[in-house]
Amino acid sequence: FLAGPNGNGGVARIGGAAAIGDPNFDYYDSGVSVPAGGTANARVLCIEVADDTAMTITYGATTVVGGGSGVVLNAFVNSLDEVRHESENILSGTSNSFFVDDLALTCTSLPLVTLPSLTLTYLDELEWANVGVTIHANDDDGDPSTPFRWSSVGNMPVVSLAGESNVLRMQNLFADTPQTPGGFTLFPQASTQLPNVAVSPDRGYAAGASFKFTDGLTTRAWVVAEAGAAPGLYRWNTALLYSAGTGTFWALTPDAADPIQNDPAWFDTGRSLASLGISLSEWFTLTIHHNLDGTFTFKINASILTDAGGSIVRVDPLQSVGGGLHNNLDRLHFISGDDLGGANSILYTDNIRAWALPCAGDTNDDGVVNFADINNILGAFNSAASVLHPANVAPDDNGDGVADDEVVNFADLNAALSRFHSTCD
Repeated sequence: FLAGPNGNGGVARIGGAAAIGDPNFDYYDSGVSVPAGGTANARVLCIEVADDTAMTITYGATTVVGGGSGVVLNAFVNSLDEVRHESENILSGTSNSFFVDDLALTCTSLPLVTLPSLTLTYLDELEWANVGVTIHANDDDGDPSTPFRWSSVGNMPVVSLAGESNVLRMQNLFADTPQTPGGFTLFPQASTQLPNVAVSPDRGYAAGASFKFTDGLTTRAWVVAEAGAAPGLYRWNTALLYSAGTGTFWALTPDAADPIQNDPAWFDTGRSLASLGISLSEWFTLTIHHNLDGTFTFKINASILTDAGGSIVRVDPLQSVGGGLHNNLDRLHFISGDDLGGANSILYTDNIRAWALPCAGDTNDDGVVNFADINNILGAFNSAASVLHPANVAPDDNGDGVADDEVVNFADLNAALSRFHSTCD
């Protein structure tokens, strides 16, 4: 079985496709005969799945997949929940029987991992992960009853890219969902716990990571969330989305008429990847900022996101009856649209970060103030600078995350020096 984008949903047909890769079929004929008869004709069927989802299937003495078969197929996931036999129940097979015996399971435990401290300023470089393993399948304490910091659907592994450190690979696995701009159909792929930040008039936060698109064919969303009423439940605070259909970024905003009872709405910023300096197969940073004034803004490559008209994209937190305003930081979610036409489309992520606001002097949006920030300010010193310029960091008396003036001067330098060599926690 290998899902074909034009297949019939996994209904087996005798014969199947003649060659693996035929997009019109989900099942493929291996050509290996299954002998009929009594127990003397029984054969051992063995399915082996490695931690990187590579698969080997043998039937009796014949290798069907992997090994020397010349057939390469990967499992959808590298975890196991059940063994199932399904039958087509066709009329010509009336009274036929299928016998199963001696079911056996052998598995190998993964090494325990050591996660970064869950404190601010937070940085997860994913170097702890078992490479090739779906991220949620890692374990840091050997206790299956305790939740792991990361959760994910199957086949979301940490991989090592050529010349790169460990990164999370999130692939469009099914490519079967039509999308309506503004009425997006979304599916969770992975999420991670972050250090809790309880917001106040004096305290906000920023959270995000580094990302890389292989193409722009899959809708992607980034969500910050707070803990819900029960363990494992989270309430979305806000979200930013890239639409493969429009090729632009969208932001989520509460309904203007009734933000509690009515669903929030997506609005199109009109900004494309290219207009934001994002190139395919190149890394970029994306962070979501909860400012001291209670609003959310977004930064891409350390620059505040604006819409196509040049206005800052600013949204209020989402609300609910039981949760009130959704403000606090507990989790970061990565969401996919599984768009039609996006088969094998991948989003990579690395360097997941979170820090507290205000973080005056942080020009490069990494939660640390150091020589890089001082140099950025000095490089623009005593020059006119838009409020959107990364080096224009101060003053921000109203706490909206944007400088109050349009010049880089001693106010910006002093802000950076006051936090020099310190983290924003």
